Amino acid sequence: MRLEKSPEFDQYKGGLPEPPPDPARRQKRFRAVLLVLLVFVLFLSLFNFLGSRTAALLAGTGVVTGRVVDAQGSAFRGEVFVLGTELGVPTGPDGRFALDRVPSGEQTLIVADDLFGREFPVRVVAGEVVDVGQIQFVPTATP
Repeated sequence: MRLEKSPEFDQYKGGLPEPPPDPARRQKRFRAVLLVLLVFVLFLSLFNFLGSRTAALLAGTGVVTGRVVDAQGSAFRGEVFVLGTELGVPTGPDGRFALDRVPSGEQTLIVADDLFGREFPVRVVAGEVVDVGQIQFVPTATP
């Protein structure tokens, strides 16, 4: 260091001076904010993709909807399951149901109440909503 640019003792009467600001600090902060924004945008994009029809097509799943009525034509209160899976939903007050993420292909719906269950075949198309229409649940007599 040259003698002309050397600090004098008078400059240090109040203690050591503040260090000069780090020019790279602002750049580091900008990069951190940019990274957080990028992660947020990627998360939102992934969330949007998983709820899209494209994700269902890639996963090979579809949606099955319909309405279950009893022998008198009234709304049926029970459960609807997909045989061989853990998928199941209760019917609504109007007998309607919607099963998401049903594997594509030939599937068997099980409509059941506390005592009885009936099977109904359905063909699920990947990425599509299959409406089975109205299913009439008539329990069979037990011996």
